[in-house]
Amino acid sequence: RVETTPQHCPVVEETLFAIGALSVTTLDAKDSPIYEPDPNQPPIWPDPILVGLFASDVDEKATLALLLQYTDLLESQCRWEILEDRVWETEWMEHFKPLCFGDNFWVYSKQVTEPLAKKAATTLLLDPGLAFGTGTHPTTALCLEWIVATDCEEKTLLDYGCGTGLLGIAALLRGASCVSFIDIDAQAIMATRQNLQRNNFDADKFEICLPENHIATQVDILVANILMGPLVELSETLAELVKPGGLICLSGILHTQEKQIIESYKILFSELEVQQSGDWLRITGRKP
Repeated sequence: RVETTPQHCPVVEETLFAIGALSVTTLDAKDSPIYEPDPNQPPIWPDPILVGLFASDVDEKATLALLLQYTDLLESQCRWEILEDRVWETEWMEHFKPLCFGDNFWVYSKQVTEPLAKKAATTLLLDPGLAFGTGTHPTTALCLEWIVATDCEEKTLLDYGCGTGLLGIAALLRGASCVSFIDIDAQAIMATRQNLQRNNFDADKFEICLPENHIATQVDILVANILMGPLVELSETLAELVKPGGLICLSGILHTQEKQIIESYKILFSELEVQQSGDWLRITGRKP
């Protein structure tokens, strides 16, 4: 574990790989949030920590000597830790507590073994893989609470920026007749397919694709939990995908960005309502 500065991060990362690191991860030493980072630039916190993962037989003294030789680091900035070998991809599941939304709708990370709050509870099994969306982030929670409270019975829905597929799958479990899933990330496409199957849906029966491959069809409900920039840029595109009288749910919006979103959508949707959780917003509306 190396304490460094944003300016020195690239050099230290490159050096860690050069001296044998199997992977390098950047962590935030002081929990400083970065909102809407430039997609072309990896975000670096003001007080970063670089973690280099090495094989267990590494020569610690020799490796540290090389790191100090090729960087401006001091030995006091570096610390070794021994990690027990585990299945890191699923390690998070051991600490994920079931989440409840609205009318007894539960999200679990693995097969349910504990009694549910009520016999009629709805449960969704989720493994995010490398995609975004477990229900723990305020934006996902805001959208999920709205879906659970909305009449989805026999409705069509588009999950735009689907991530793990959590929101679209929730709509299916609440009675939606058909759901399409769109994301720009191939990992999200993969995670969505796996989570559909995990919840006993045949993934081959659903449209799960990149935006450019989507067959434009108007839906009763559109949910887009992305970021302000794309939401503003895509406002007319998203509006065209909603049937007259249909609903839209937008999130991934900071409270300081409310005005921009309202300005972009007020001519396209009526009955705009804003709900806030911490620094984040959900904005919903109905297409005239």
